[in-house]
Amino acid sequence: MNFQNYIGTSVEDNDLSPSENFSAQGSLLKIVRSHSLKFGGEYRVIRYADVGVQNGEGSYMFTRGWTSSNPQVDDTTTGNAIGSFLLGDMSAAQATINAAPYLTWRYPVVFVQDDWKVSKRLTVNLGLRWDEEMPVQERYNRQERGFDFAAKSPIAAPGYNLTGGLLFAGVNGQSRGAFNPTKNAWQPRGGVAYQLFSNRPLVFRGGFGRYFLPTYEFGGSLGFSRVTAAQTTTPDYLPLATLSNPFPGGLLQPTGAAAGLATGVGGAISFNDPNRRALRLAVLGRIPVRALPWLARRRVVRRKQNQRASGQQEHQRADGRSVRVGHGLPVAVRAESLLRHSSEQHDAGLDGHYTAA
Repeated sequence: MNFQNYIGTSVEDNDLSPSENFSAQGSLLKIVRSHSLKFGGEYRVIRYADVGVQNGEGSYMFTRGWTSSNPQVDDTTTGNAIGSFLLGDMSAAQATINAAPYLTWRYPVVFVQDDWKVSKRLTVNLGLRWDEEMPVQERYNRQERGFDFAAKSPIAAPGYNLTGGLLFAGVNGQSRGAFNPTKNAWQPRGGVAYQLFSNRPLVFRGGFGRYFLPTYEFGGSLGFSRVTAAQTTTPDYLPLATLSNPFPGGLLQPTGAAAGLATGVGGAISFNDPNRRALRLAVLGRIPVRALPWLARRRVVRRKQNQRASGQQEHQRADGRSVRVGHGLPVAVRAESLLRHSSEQHDAGLDGHYTAA
C-alpha cells in the first residue's frame, strides 16, 4: 500500500521455485593389452517450477484527492491520504495473475574413451562424446515458440500489409519444445603424456577438446500472466471501487495461446529463436614440462631439516642455554614438540594439501 506524503507498507514475496534432478549413469571398463577402453552414458531429467507471486495480492494507492475540497484538483492545502485510506477510497489499484510454468529438460550423453599406453614413456588418450540438448518443455504447453515473421497479422490497417506474430508450443502443429534439439553435438577429445628422458622424470602433457555448452532456454510466458486494474472513479469523479472490494468483476484471466498471432499486439514482446545453435567451445592446450614428485620430495626433506634447525634455535632462546634437540630432551619438552608437530600435520590436512616424503 502506498500513501501520498507518507511511507508505504508492503510485503516482499519471492517466487516459489521448487526443482528436482534425476540422473542415471553407468560405465564399462575393458582392458585389451595396452588399451584401457571405457564406455558409458548418462541420462538426466531436470524439472523446475516457477510459481510467480509478485503483486498477487495487489497494490493499492491512496492520495488526498478523495478527502480534499475538490477531487478533480490537486489541492495541497486540503485532504489527507490516510483519511482516504480510512474511507477505503483508492486512487489506483491493480493485481496480477502470474505465470506458473512447470518445465522439464532431458539430456542424454554417451561417450567412449581409450587410454593407450603406447610405450613406457608415451601415453595417448582418445575419446568421443555425444550430447543432445533436448528442448525445454512445459507440462501444459504454457510457453512461446518463436515468432513467425511471414504470417499475416490479424490486425488490419488500410494501405499496409501487416505480418508477424508470436507462436506457441504445441499449437497449430508447433513442437512442444522451446527450440529445436541439437543432435550433432559430436565432441572429440584427445591428450598425450610423454616422458622426455628415460633417466629423468620430466613429462610433457597436452590435449585438445571440443565442447557444447547447454543453454536451457525457456520460450517465454507472454500471454500466460495478466494484470487487472481497478476502476476507482466514475465519469463524474465519484468513488467507485473501494478497498473492501477493489475488483468486483474478478481478475482478468490470462488469454494463454488463444489470441494466437494477436498476442501482445500494441505492446512490447520478446521471444527466443527456436533455431538457435548450441554454444560451441574448442580448447587446445599444453602443460609445460614439469618435474615428477621426486623434486617435491627433495623440497620436503630440506623443509624438515630447516624445521629441525629452527626448533633447536627456539629451545636455545627459551632456555637461555644450548639444548640438543632429540631424545636427550626432558620428557615435557619432547611431549610439547610432538604435540606441536602433530598439530601442524593436522592443520596441513584440513585444506586438502598433503605432502609426501
